Amino acid sequence: MPYLTLRDGTSLYHLDSAETGRPLVFLANATANSQMWELQLPYLTDRGLRCVAYDRRGHGRSDWPAHGYDYDHLADDLDELIRHLDLRDAILVGGAMGCGEIVRYLSRHGSARVGGVVMVATVTPMLLRGPDNPDGLDRAVLDEMVTGLLQDRPHFVAQIAPAFFGPALAPPVAAVGNGAGSADGAGTVSAEFVRWFCDLSLQCSPTVSRAVYELLFTADLRADLAAVDVPALIVHGDQDPFAPLALCGERTARAIPGSELVVVPGASHGLALTAPQRLNDLILRFAATPARPVAG
Repeated sequence: MPYLTLRDGTSLYHLDSAETGRPLVFLANATANSQMWELQLPYLTDRGLRCVAYDRRGHGRSDWPAHGYDYDHLADDLDELIRHLDLRDAILVGGAMGCGEIVRYLSRHGSARVGGVVMVATVTPMLLRGPDNPDGLDRAVLDEMVTGLLQDRPHFVAQIAPAFFGPALAPPVAAVGNGAGSADGAGTVSAEFVRWFCDLSLQCSPTVSRAVYELLFTADLRADLAAVDVPALIVHGDQDPFAPLALCGERTARAIPGSELVVVPGASHGLALTAPQRLNDLILRFAATPARPVAG
């Protein structure tokens, strides 16, 4: 069945592409859902991997409870799904906020069922500027986002789409190309594709949208990164304004011993959609490597 009833009664939608193959569990960006991985799931399934993806609580086809939008609850949801499907040696693939859920899962539940992690456009270790994080983003950035969400959410989502997809998607959106791009960098996507992704982002309530943006922007996950004791691949665009490479990708790589950082030139926050072949190839290579302890 595509629904799992969680401990608190929340119904969690998930898909499972195969009964065999090394399992990959995909966690989407904030406000997006499992459909954002449609350029990864069929491709990787066709190459013998078992792809599991789900809509986190408050998103897409899962229930929208009024509670549970903190990393502890979200990590516990992931744990319930992994145990329900009895996944072992799984690779956890996170997009942005999904990376925060992964590292909290590892710090809270351990890595007994996990063989590796892939962190795409991660928001770890910490976005918010503070006395001990002076290079972080100013609180005013979050306040502006929350105002946009509450006043006119469809307009806000459409307005940030060009920055999400990257420099090749400069306004106006209607001028976007046909998806051509280099194998190593970020290409462009159609205007129809952008509208589709914006629609995905609207498939959670304004209340949930605000809660998850507050969470990903203010959470301090520096201590959680110390719990990542499995091989880690970090994939980050060098043009990401939402989770800047130096603040997020590079610092996360330094915090996880033995991790690998791959920088995708020209890619922004949505590199899973603008550089899918590059990402798919990296995931395939990573999944083919047997799980091993990370060198200290």
